[in-house]
Amino acid sequence: MDMVAIPEIKYGDFLEQNLYRHDGLLALAKGTSIRDVEKECIEDLQMQYVYVAPYYQRTFTNEETLEIIEDVVYSCSLWDMSSSKKLYTGLEKKLQRNKKILSVLSLMREVDHYSFVSSINMSMVVAQLLMVDNRIDRHLIEIVFYSLIHDIGKVKVAKITHKQGGLTDSEFKKVQQHPHYSRELLEKYGFSKNDVNFVIQTHERFDGGGYPLHIKGYEIQPIAQVIAIAETYNALSSFRPHRPPFHPIEVSEKIEEEKNKAFAEDYVMLFKEKFNPYQEGARVELNNGMSGEIIQVNSQIPLFPLIGVYNETTGEVYTKINLYRYRDVRIARVLPKERL
Repeated sequence: MDMVAIPEIKYGDFLEQNLYRHDGLLALAKGTSIRDVEKECIEDLQMQYVYVAPYYQRTFTNEETLEIIEDVVYSCSLWDMSSSKKLYTGLEKKLQRNKKILSVLSLMREVDHYSFVSSINMSMVVAQLLMVDNRIDRHLIEIVFYSLIHDIGKVKVAKITHKQGGLTDSEFKKVQQHPHYSRELLEKYGFSKNDVNFVIQTHERFDGGGYPLHIKGYEIQPIAQVIAIAETYNALSSFRPHRPPFHPIEVSEKIEEEKNKAFAEDYVMLFKEKFNPYQEGARVELNNGMSGEIIQVNSQIPLFPLIGVYNETTGEVYTKINLYRYRDVRIARVLPKERL
């Protein structure tokens, strides 16, 4: 493993660290094969150096998969350290009891990195949306666990989704069957049909415009609707070769535009009321080059917190910026929490 400057990364090198994006969630996971698209993503993160290893040194183990999930749970700014410990402990126990599912996640990490990252990020968003009074209980852990593993059928279509060029009609239809593959795999590994039936509904839309069943309205199970919004947030917040990531303010606006279209109004309201990557105490970088920490969040306008700006010399807070008042100043990056 070597630390190298971005221009010196060789095509096919493996990333040997987790990289986090602007909202504190995962951008690229350890073990990612760095091609042109991944290199563009690293450049978008404004990284100068990263740890990499040659392709022939890479293996994908269940232990490392767990370590990545653990790092995300502890590093993201969606909750405090106590909640991080409870959530990860619960998820680890479930994954250790379901070793075959854990192995499929490790396979997904190898053959479809983006779906692996999406599954982790989306499950973190679901956790915050459904958390009540910052409590981590068995019911929440169960939902987050199912959210994490609901898309494992993607491993069966990875070769199609990663092929060069566009998809044929038949290939596109096969990709749209991946929710069925997910349910089949989960049932194969011992989950009851009733418990995992929701996985074929996570790509359905409130107005009937989704797939693969084309159901609509409240025919769609609640957990499937929550996952659909969480997946949309993650997709819009992620780097794509044709566009940079959208800011959480912009994502919130786009999700609200889908009220009673892609998503039921009550689930849009749940998202707007509950999801917020900007928690008090989080360290942040601003788009004006300053850095500081979030010192107050107004529950009515959570995406516009009060920032305590650091003095570059002393590291102490010397002034405050109200982002609701100064709209041209935004949070450019939430820094990962430091694990004590």
